[in-house]
Amino acid sequence: MIAEHGIDVRVPFVGRAGQLEQALALLRTGGIVTLVGPGGSGKSRLALELAHRSAGDDFAFVPLLEIGTGAVADAVAAALGARESAGETAFDAAVAQLRGRPRLVLIDNAEHVLGEARSAAEAIAAASEAVVLVTSRHRLGARGEAIVEVGAMPLPDAQTFFVSCVRTRIAGFAPDARERASIDKIVTLLDGLPFAIDLATAHYPAKSLGQLVETARRIVPARLNAKTSSDSRHCTLQQTIDWSTSLLGERARDALGCLTTFNGRFDVQDARALYAPDEPVEIVADLLTELVDHSLLMRASDGSYAMLAPIRAAARPLLSGTAQRRTISKRFAARMRDVANAMRARIETGNSANGISAIAQRYADFRAVMEWSIKSSDRLPLGVEISWLLVARWADGGHLTEGMTWTKRLTDAAQKTGVLDSYALAKLWYARMRVCILASDYPTLIEHSSFLVGAFTQANDQLSLGRAYNALGVASLYTGDLDNALRYSEMALRLHTAIGHRRGVASALCNMGSIELELRDCPAQALEYYLKGEELSRAERFDGLLVTLLGNLAETYCVLQHYLKLEEVIAEGLALAAGLDNAAFQSWLNATLARGRLASGDRQGARRALERALDLLETTQQPEYLAATVETVARYVLLAGQPGEAARLIRAVQRHRERFRLLTFGPTVDGARQTGEQARDRLSREDGEAALGAGDRVSSADLRAVAKTVLRNASSRYDSHGSPVTHSSQLQEQDLGRTSG
Repeated sequence: MIAEHGIDVRVPFVGRAGQLEQALALLRTGGIVTLVGPGGSGKSRLALELAHRSAGDDFAFVPLLEIGTGAVADAVAAALGARESAGETAFDAAVAQLRGRPRLVLIDNAEHVLGEARSAAEAIAAASEAVVLVTSRHRLGARGEAIVEVGAMPLPDAQTFFVSCVRTRIAGFAPDARERASIDKIVTLLDGLPFAIDLATAHYPAKSLGQLVETARRIVPARLNAKTSSDSRHCTLQQTIDWSTSLLGERARDALGCLTTFNGRFDVQDARALYAPDEPVEIVADLLTELVDHSLLMRASDGSYAMLAPIRAAARPLLSGTAQRRTISKRFAARMRDVANAMRARIETGNSANGISAIAQRYADFRAVMEWSIKSSDRLPLGVEISWLLVARWADGGHLTEGMTWTKRLTDAAQKTGVLDSYALAKLWYARMRVCILASDYPTLIEHSSFLVGAFTQANDQLSLGRAYNALGVASLYTGDLDNALRYSEMALRLHTAIGHRRGVASALCNMGSIELELRDCPAQALEYYLKGEELSRAERFDGLLVTLLGNLAETYCVLQHYLKLEEVIAEGLALAAGLDNAAFQSWLNATLARGRLASGDRQGARRALERALDLLETTQQPEYLAATVETVARYVLLAGQPGEAARLIRAVQRHRERFRLLTFGPTVDGARQTGEQARDRLSREDGEAALGAGDRVSSADLRAVAKTVLRNASSRYDSHGSPVTHSSQLQEQDLGRTSG
């Protein structure tokens, strides 16, 4: 190991720009500056970098690693080369030596001798011009002490640090895109803790990066040995955390063990429910404060707490005994049920944005409860309850695959054990049904329609029955079954109206509008339904549903050629979708905007909207939005004078639609079919048929990438002197005339 003052400096210093800037500014003002953070976060390495940047090589290094109680003052004196003399201790001599001489004194690893370190730092700062820089897992509590928190590395810094660690053993290591993706997963799973990352890289290339991802997922680095270390507390991550826990009180240690059950954020009420449900909340709050002070927990500005994954893995042995583990598991499951019910109520009352954000923060814990519930038939009903809540997250952009996996695992477990009654099983199938709709798996949904309707009817659950009718109406719509689409949607509308469920009414109106637009080719009637649903959603603040209705209104205005209204509703929809952080909605709205702009002649505006839509599709898994976007790209490419490229794109999308069993009728698809026919007509008949047959069955990611490339190439073919068409008053009057007609 290459070391300076016993600190490993094999790896060039990486990142920490914010802490460097903050600490250097504090050091310039003098006094005491303490770097506080968990074990393994790189405090000593950062302090060494600060010392060199602030004082060059002219600083005194005071290592307290092996120093016990009563020896801190002597350690400071030894570092400064001071000796005891008649009537003066060695420490007093050291302080006298510093008077009138600006110098930096670095005191490293002070957490186990806080009182003595505080006294020494205060004495030096008060009696001399020296600046004291301290590293500790716990703040000193000294007069005038300035704190710089050193936690996990941000993702970009952690990635760079991983590569730098590998390069100390493999010169010229240059990961490709796939390897970098694995590195991203590793450092994310290790929560960016430098020591854990360093330990993981020590096993490369003996273990591949893919194997290290699995290692990080299981947090095995908590027990990996570093190949070289002179620090008895940093041979393993386990020893690093054990050192911190040894400084805790007994109750704080017990609480820490219990809190390792949480995988994400939690609050003081969560901690109380898990560790001490019969204790006053103030006692639990004090224990959490102690854990924060020892850098074993992090406290966010909103008052919530979190534990770094490597710390959680290393502290888990504190939860000892099978009986205690069972008790904590039951308390954890009960608490997460209460949390889920509260979040579901928040979403039901219309506060969907905050509800989905809260689900994301607690998602790892909800997932843990579902895993726990699947392992035992008597716990399965809890997994069903949780799945009902998580549909809101699975439906939000890029989580559909995970939603399909979980709902299938739960339904398979339910059918295998037979533990659920028909009503509970119907609720589980409803959760799966909602995910199926978004993943365009309509046949699976329709296959269980009779069972769902029968179970909810027998249980007299009018709300769930109305929701099932709404979902079945959507499924029938997208399989082209006009009769059932109308029947289910009308029944949903009547039922939700009767029980006063306003969200259900708005959803049913949305479905009725889509039936009129997609199946019956009646845009004026569709507009009427959509506007009623929009008014209701706006009044009740159903933001997610309002975005859907605004998008549907935009598609209707496009058919009616009312382009000014289209731009207006798209602008509002994009703002709402951004607030919901829903990339899927944003991509769909941008694609709809592009179709309207192409139709109105604004090709440059259409290109910009298409570029945004394709970029946003990178994070979503909804094949319908991808198909509609690429079909619009094909239209753009055709107008750019590249019929061959347009024809090949249309054929690729056709195969994409066949693969995902997507809607093959309606205004959008009709426009795509027309684009394909126009492309073939512009080519010779033989070339046109060849082009239409050349679309490969590619993955969604490949289809998106091809569309981006084709769009970029086609953009350069437009006349550089052309300008976007602007909507004159005459155009507006024409649009209004078409709408009224």
